[in-house]
Amino acid sequence: MKKALLSLLLAFVCLPTVFAQGSLGYALKIDSVASCTSYTWPRTNQQYTDDTVVTYVTSDTTFVLYFTKMDSYVDTVNATELAGDCSVSWNGKVWNEMGSFLDTLTAVSGCDSVVKISVTLASVDTVKAVTVCGSYTAPWGGTYTESRVIDTTITSGACTYHNVITLTVNPEYTNTPVVEVTAGCSYKWDNTTLTDTVLFSRTYKTVEGNCDSIVRVRVTSFTGQQYDTVPVVACDAYKPAWRDTIFASGVYVHDSVYGTYLSTTGAQPCTHHDAIDVTIVASVSDSNVAPTPITAGCSYRWNNETITDTAVHYHLYTSILGGCDSMAAIKVSFTNSDYDTTFAEYCGDVYNWKTSCPTLPLPGAASLYRYSNDTTVTVTIADTVSGCTSNYTLVLSFFTKSDTVSQYSCGNSYNYTFKRYNTTTGQWQNVTTTFTSAGYHSVSADGDTMFAIASGTNCKTYRTLNLNLNLPEQRFRADSIDTAVCERFRFKADQRYGRWLTLEPASNQTGVVVFDTNLIHEEHHSSNTTRCYDSIAHVHVVINRNSFIERTVTQCDSYVWEEFDGKTYTTSGTYRDTLDENTAEGCLQIGRLRLTINKTPVINVVGEWMLEPGESTVLKAVPAAGSDPISSYKWYIGSSVMSTADSLVLENVATNTDIKLESKSNKNCTATNWITVTATVGIDDVETLHVNIYPNPASRYLNIESAEAMTEVELYNTVGQKVVSRHIDGTAVQLDLGQLATGTYTLRINGADGSLTTRKVIVNK
Repeated sequence: MKKALLSLLLAFVCLPTVFAQGSLGYALKIDSVASCTSYTWPRTNQQYTDDTVVTYVTSDTTFVLYFTKMDSYVDTVNATELAGDCSVSWNGKVWNEMGSFLDTLTAVSGCDSVVKISVTLASVDTVKAVTVCGSYTAPWGGTYTESRVIDTTITSGACTYHNVITLTVNPEYTNTPVVEVTAGCSYKWDNTTLTDTVLFSRTYKTVEGNCDSIVRVRVTSFTGQQYDTVPVVACDAYKPAWRDTIFASGVYVHDSVYGTYLSTTGAQPCTHHDAIDVTIVASVSDSNVAPTPITAGCSYRWNNETITDTAVHYHLYTSILGGCDSMAAIKVSFTNSDYDTTFAEYCGDVYNWKTSCPTLPLPGAASLYRYSNDTTVTVTIADTVSGCTSNYTLVLSFFTKSDTVSQYSCGNSYNYTFKRYNTTTGQWQNVTTTFTSAGYHSVSADGDTMFAIASGTNCKTYRTLNLNLNLPEQRFRADSIDTAVCERFRFKADQRYGRWLTLEPASNQTGVVVFDTNLIHEEHHSSNTTRCYDSIAHVHVVINRNSFIERTVTQCDSYVWEEFDGKTYTTSGTYRDTLDENTAEGCLQIGRLRLTINKTPVINVVGEWMLEPGESTVLKAVPAAGSDPISSYKWYIGSSVMSTADSLVLENVATNTDIKLESKSNKNCTATNWITVTATVGIDDVETLHVNIYPNPASRYLNIESAEAMTEVELYNTVGQKVVSRHIDGTAVQLDLGQLATGTYTLRINGADGSLTTRKVIVNK
């Protein structure tokens, strides 16, 4: 239908020319209308609900209507998934309720589109560390003055917030002791000179937590003596103004009255101790100093002197310390081999090494050292008199002087870019020249410097552009393309030349999208000419989006991502995956998980848990090495909490007692231990049941036989953890000890008559 409308439109576009040539003097008037619903043409009072072209002729005028029905998009079945914490923003609205809703969008065409959305909300979990000075006031109220883990749940409106704060409270110091100081005539403290016994205070910041710390100081007495020591470095000897010449290093003191100072009894004379810390440096000018060994080729340059023999050479320097004379000596060993490398860059036709470098002792005629291409060559020359071998190397690079570039292009103009060397800045730069006509063009005028040679000589390069420039002709109009795609659309815009075009909508754009684009096509012929054509592609697509699920989760030990891939994750990290199943629109389902896995702590319970009736015991929880710090303990007997410390005191135990310990780490992971404290008379001496246990020690299997019926046997390790349990109805049972470590265990046997027998078992692997 759209193709037919296009053809009819092109036909009517030509009508004014036809009528202008006739003798009737007809006029043509065109009405072009686009609507999202229907349209009634006033000239005929007819209603149209689809794309159409209608003509209406009067005695002097022909009226033409071009009506385009704009597309709307309605989908109330396939829902767009929205997920957030307590609310989510979409399409300029805030959704704070869970469920399925219909929403109205505005398409590119301007028509309303109805879509279905599904909103999923979750509670907000906050886990953070807070460090303060003195005290901390939580956002939900309450002031804390000690370090601790704060675990609280707050309900605000329809949202539940779970907050876990690891709080560190660093102390502030505001009432510190006075530091008593004894000084000379005065005391320098914190850039202040103190001369009386008044109490001074200063506020600093502590290293830990940057909290306020008050420091107070008071000078309680003055001694009336000042000290001043000056360092002195001299050559051989030093003569101060107040004593004889000094020949040895050391500290020398001179006392004098320096002034007065303020004391409790008034102004008093202050004694000043002038001291010098003398360092005597001895001069060295003896030619017997040990020489430094040096290795060289055929000669060695030292102290502006060329050395060619193996004798010891001396030089007198002035030392940095004290400015004293110091003798240096070297002795050179020669390898009789010299090396010289020439790096040449040339832009002519032939490079002559011997002519260009006349200082090199190259043997033979100059014609032997002519090169016309990039090369690296080495010449070795042996001196039979001195026995020294010299190696001369040439590294040669040529530059192109001129070239011609052919280029074909479609359009009204062509921009040609090439590189040019700027001798003023010493940098390469891009130069762009625009041409509007075909033919040969010089893009680098005579004298432009394209390359700079290291020796200072500039190499001139000239470039000619052979440009074939053709104006495009409109060849055809491509058919419209109607389709639905995911994220972006790639289509073959020109079937004749196989060109592909990728259309990228905006990141938040969905629904109906219309693209119009111009494409330039070229046909190359054997005559090296180019014919250019324009084509217009009109694309009408429905853009769908990939489904994207993103979660940030903190979990203990493992996490199952049920809403996405159903996999179990046991390691912290960021995971990204794409499901094999597509959405209803055929788009991808993509998930990204930011996961933090914290480990449940391992707790060992130590203490005496096999007692006689009336005895007492203390059980203590000991975290295993490597476990996260424990923030809280809870000891239960039944449903009652007996202790929140890391230990539990049991007094006058009369019966067997089952105890549960819950230990929560600072990462909010909880470990559970079950311990049974037994209170049995004569555990190792008195038996209610007559049992036979063998072998004991046991390595793999333990056999238990009883004259009376048994109902249950249990095996406990040394920390009270149950490691083996079997329910039986008989007089014999065999236990598999293959998973147990070497050690001592306690066996409890319950009889059918309600009796209890306890024995010790040794496992030896």
